[in-house]
Amino acid sequence: MMGIKDFDFLSQYITARFSVYASREELKNQNFGSRKYGSELSFEKDFFRYLKLGASFNLESREQYQAGAVQGVDSEIYNTREIAMVSPFLTWSTVDSFIKPTRGFYFNASATYNKDILGNLDNFIKYRTKAKYYFQPLPGLVLAFQGMYGFIQDLGNDALFPDDQLFFLGGISDVRGFGENELFIDSLGDPVGGKTQIAGSIEARIDLGLNFEVPVFLDAGSLKDTGIKGVNEKFKFTVGTGIRYMTPIGPIGFLYGYKLNPDNGEDSGRFHFSIGYTF
Repeated sequence: MMGIKDFDFLSQYITARFSVYASREELKNQNFGSRKYGSELSFEKDFFRYLKLGASFNLESREQYQAGAVQGVDSEIYNTREIAMVSPFLTWSTVDSFIKPTRGFYFNASATYNKDILGNLDNFIKYRTKAKYYFQPLPGLVLAFQGMYGFIQDLGNDALFPDDQLFFLGGISDVRGFGENELFIDSLGDPVGGKTQIAGSIEARIDLGLNFEVPVFLDAGSLKDTGIKGVNEKFKFTVGTGIRYMTPIGPIGFLYGYKLNPDNGEDSGRFHFSIGYTF
């Protein structure tokens, strides 16, 4: 990625960025990847003390490609797509520290309008929200909460929908105890994405002294509108604990998540290694 940035655009305290980018992305455990080439123009401005508003404008060439064994997939999915995107967003944050938060509220919301210039695969609006809350009821104890919601409003008339635009859950950042992106899997063992995601976490962080802390957590999540037969779109719950060590740049830790309601044949849980807080 290359770009330029102006911290005082038009002398209005607006941060403006223009960048061009090229990337190749293969998320863990997924049987597809994406190549992206594009440009982005964004503007954002702080209002009051805690509020930030902004918008980004993208022109992107995107191609989904096969990265594993795939059966019965329409070849149209792998065509190159030319996409225009407009994404307004807002962020409200009173969090005292992003390295080791102990109090405050964080909220982010965005709505990204996607228009497929030459085809009909990427015509949708993707809504995303995330909220976090931290407070310290006792010395040495921090309670942390996270909630996420995402929804894709499909505006196209094509039954196909690109996998690289769907929501996926599972792993260290949302529902611990599952493999990355493996909250739901199909009959072949491949991750399943959906057009709606809901996830939440509660975590108690107990300070042991000497820069060590023990987290105790409950995670939950579900995907809806997967379009895959045989996938039970129920909420899945996990509990777990572990150990973290605080460094000057944030914690490193080992966690274990235990599945409370696994599907038949699923393992009981999973270990995770984390750098920084998961939320």
